[in-house]
Amino acid sequence: MTDAMVLQKLESGLQEDFTYGSGQILGSIDTKHHKFAEGIENMKKISLLTKPTMNIVGITSNGIDIDIHELAWRLRKQNGVVSMFPNHIRIPVMPHFKRVHVQNFLEDLKTIVKEIR
Repeated sequence: MTDAMVLQKLESGLQEDFTYGSGQILGSIDTKHHKFAEGIENMKKISLLTKPTMNIVGITSNGIDIDIHELAWRLRKQNGVVSMFPNHIRIPVMPHFKRVHVQNFLEDLKTIVKEIR
């Protein structure tokens, strides 16, 4: 597999095992949760709980601008999968999600954040 092919796979957000170079297995390529996290970092009123190292993204707020439980409730109302905790919510970015799913979820999230006062 060429360098260009590896970059194409990384940029497309595909998840698969593949070999590179001398046949070394690089493992799963999955950047969708990083794209999701980047989208959250660019939003006002909410922030990442921590940089994700797995496919679970934690979101928090300062509690003044956004009630995190209201946000979770509205996301669930739109069929979002959200786990609630006292000061944050967690959203899994599942392997079967496509990049368009992440983009659509981020758009929904932006809309909901703007609506909550």
